[in-house]
Amino acid sequence: SQGGAVDGPPGRHRHSAVLHDSAMWVFGGMTDLQERADFWRFDFGKKSILSGFNHYNLASSQGINDC
Repeated sequence: SQGGAVDGPPGRHRHSAVLHDSAMWVFGGMTDLQERADFWRFDFGKKSILSGFNHYNLASSQGINDC
């Protein structure tokens, strides 16, 4: 599935995050004792959160190529 605008990811720890251009990318981590393998993008300029990315659809997802 392609990424879509959502309310936001649940709180987490032990995740990976990177800032690139005007966006923060967050991958995985843990919520309570549950491991996560999800991928999130927060666009600071648009103030929007996208989710649902994986290594198959990341490059072609809407709003990603214009980063």
